[in-house]
Amino acid sequence: MKAKHNEKGLNYLLNFIHNFIFGVPMAYLILDIETIPLPPIDDEVEALIAKKVQARIEKTGDDPENAESLIRSTSPIFGVQKTR
Repeated sequence: MKAKHNEKGLNYLLNFIHNFIFGVPMAYLILDIETIPLPPIDDEVEALIAKKVQARIEKTGDDPENAESLIRSTSPIFGVQKTR
């Protein structure tokens, strides 16, 4: 029974590859995902971000805007765009 299952899977894969290579139209599922805006970051967290940004600037000599972008984008806590 297992051999038939593997054969079916192989046939499916070969058909998929053939259709992809020769441009046979395929069905697509497109999902439009809505995002829910997060509440703004409070002043306490903003102060912590500013400290981390300043530390990065002092350590690397990086541009302040780039340093802030890196800090906000690499932390799940700070990975939110500034809305104010």
